Amino acid sequence: MSEFKGTPGPWLREGRTVYALQDSTSRFVDKENRFSAGFYSGNGCSESEVIANATLAEAAPELLEAIQAMLSKAHKQNWNDKYPEEVEAAQAAIDKALGQ
Repeated sequence: MSEFKGTPGPWLREGRTVYALQDSTSRFVDKENRFSAGFYSGNGCSESEVIANATLAEAAPELLEAIQAMLSKAHKQNWNDKYPEEVEAAQAAIDKALGQ
């Protein structure tokens, strides 16, 4: 299983900004040593969409870890035979998250 190369977390969302609380690269780190990625309105995004995007980004590392664990168990239980489309979609999402 491939590993996530981003900051593993924990991550914290404060309004429109998501902070990775551990950043070994020290890139784009604020004064509190937190990596930040801001989500702002624009290109037709509403305020509620911006907050939803930030919330999803905050949860992304845990979602990736959970789907990787689930897919590992799925292969052991032959879910790929019973649910090939779902297993394929899960693997495609993992690959996309890992930049593969």
